[in-house]
Amino acid sequence: MRVLALGVGALLVLGGSVAVVLADQQRELAVEQARDEVQRLQSERDAERAANLTRTERLADLRVAIAAQEDQLADTTGFLE
Repeated sequence: MRVLALGVGALLVLGGSVAVVLADQQRELAVEQARDEVQRLQSERDAERAANLTRTERLADLRVAIAAQEDQLADTTGFLE
């Protein structure tokens, strides 16, 4: 009977060890996936920042052009000549 109990106990310990190892592997995989996702999002964010910088420069140019046109329209003396 003791041998049977010892055998069952050993199987339970072995099964528990396997479960712990599998859980650790799954955790490591989840951490790796999270890191990959963070890297992807950072790359996407950097691309969006670059696009926003380009848009900001274009907007500044347009604002300068609009201001120049408004100055031309406000100049009534030059307009009447």
